[in-house]
Amino acid sequence: MKTALMAVGAGVLILASFNAGADMPPTPFQAQSTPQPKFTTSSKALTDKDLKWESVGIEDGIEISKADVPGSAIVAFKGAGIIDAPPAKVLSVILDTARAQEWIEDLVESKNLKWIQEPLAYVEYNMIDTPWVMRDRYFVSALKMAPNLSTGVLEVWYETPPEEAEDLIPQTAEVKRSIRGDLTGSGFRLHPKEGGKTTYIEGWAIADPKGEVPKWIVNLFQSAWPRKVFEALKKQVGKPDIKEHPRFLQIFAKSSYYSKK
Repeated sequence: MKTALMAVGAGVLILASFNAGADMPPTPFQAQSTPQPKFTTSSKALTDKDLKWESVGIEDGIEISKADVPGSAIVAFKGAGIIDAPPAKVLSVILDTARAQEWIEDLVESKNLKWIQEPLAYVEYNMIDTPWVMRDRYFVSALKMAPNLSTGVLEVWYETPPEEAEDLIPQTAEVKRSIRGDLTGSGFRLHPKEGGKTTYIEGWAIADPKGEVPKWIVNLFQSAWPRKVFEALKKQVGKPDIKEHPRFLQIFAKSSYYSKK
């Protein structure tokens, strides 16, 4: 059995586990003041607000909770805690597909396939390596961002991409022999603290690797998601060459919260 950290969109992590015998392989722009990106996806995603969360406890300073996902055997997991970095740096890690391999275990490739509405929505592709006896997983998600201009809070979440995104998926041999997983509904919420010097971050995982992996195995190992993700995120955001992301400044260009700082 192997545990892998799956990418959710631009650098966000989903912890998944695969049973080695579960599935054998086959032989320049303007800042936007509108908080919600306007484009159509093929289905509306659940969010953490749609779920009934049950506290699991606190581990390494991370508040951990879980929730049943309606109509699915998958259990969602959520973590919340403080990261000693401003939200703009945290977002930089989340959006930087070029450096995602630095903190996402077993990530083979991550790409921003297309901006749907700059700077608030784009389509992202991720390929995850799995044990040799299994088929790799890939994910195609619509990443959406919604800023609250008065409080400085930024939501980042993942939906099923629009139908036209199917034409953007790399048509490689690796993709053709892999299984497409689903990250719909997963996301992050970044709250500025201490005048924007630190970030209180909530992250929730609603992920299904698909294939023949038993859901109880997926749920068992995804229960470690909050701690693993926060550890990796804190380490990456603490690197000296991680800068505040320019898109964050553009997203909040008309923010009353940041204009006072």
